[in-house]
Amino acid sequence: MDLYCTKHKKRLEERYYHEEQKIHLYCVDCEIERNYNQKWSNSTSSNKMFIKRTKKTLLFSLLIGMVIVIFLPLGTLVKVLLCSILFLLMIRNILHSYQSRLPDERMPVWDDIRAKSLNQSSIQANEVSHRKRQWKKDFIQQNKGRAWTEEDWQQFLRQYYRKD
Repeated sequence: MDLYCTKHKKRLEERYYHEEQKIHLYCVDCEIERNYNQKWSNSTSSNKMFIKRTKKTLLFSLLIGMVIVIFLPLGTLVKVLLCSILFLLMIRNILHSYQSRLPDERMPVWDDIRAKSLNQSSIQANEVSHRKRQWKKDFIQQNKGRAWTEEDWQQFLRQYYRKD
């Protein structure tokens, strides 16, 4: 008996949890959407932080530039040179902070998230099938010498599924 996701109309996959020693059913596409939305919210919040830092840097350099131009009794050429050096340092600082952001803070790519989730789903499906083979061996050992049917096996297997 296969169960299906009501949102995506796709078959639910199985995942084995070692802590509970139970099999959980989940929709891979729902998992992909949840991961994408989570990474999207993380990246937008990090972008907001980056914009705040950039605004502070710009405001600080503008303030220093105004102090240099207005209050320091230097020649016009020296003031222009100091302001241009300050401007270049500010641009370098902004670019460096933009390039040194962690990959998790950047905008998520749908294909990468989908590939990782599908790969993880495949790994988990292999683990579930391995567990089922082990449980079937145990079931056969328990029922050695007795006749059993597929319904008996399904009944035995139901104890390992999480009840939602």
